[in-house]
Amino acid sequence: MARVAVVDVELRTALIALKKEQPTLGVAKIHNLLLEAHPTWAVSEKRVRKILQSEGLVATEKDNGTGPPMATYPVSRLNKSLDVAKWSSKVKVHYFNAIKGKGLVAREKISEGEVLWKEDPFILAPEWCVLFR
Repeated sequence: MARVAVVDVELRTALIALKKEQPTLGVAKIHNLLLEAHPTWAVSEKRVRKILQSEGLVATEKDNGTGPPMATYPVSRLNKSLDVAKWSSKVKVHYFNAIKGKGLVAREKISEGEVLWKEDPFILAPEWCVLFR
């Protein structure tokens, strides 16, 4: 069976889906699963690693060898049960990627100064003794 090169967009989509199904697997195993799912694709493990790293789905640093690999930035996920439409029909929550995270995107035109919703302010900060050790 001949293998063909796959475009980045299609490969990226397939890799993100595989990593969501199997979040604990490393690059080599994700690469094997990808080739099992798409036997006609020609994809190197190096390319898989590069795409997974660009999406923030592979740790690039070790925690001084004392634990599992650490991500270099916080993880961001969508809360599927959160219905933003309760507060405003003019925006929706959108997940951009693992590095950029999530944000609000306009569903319709929003006028300058228009209030979309109001909420009480909330802040959580560490105690002073933790900050100045």
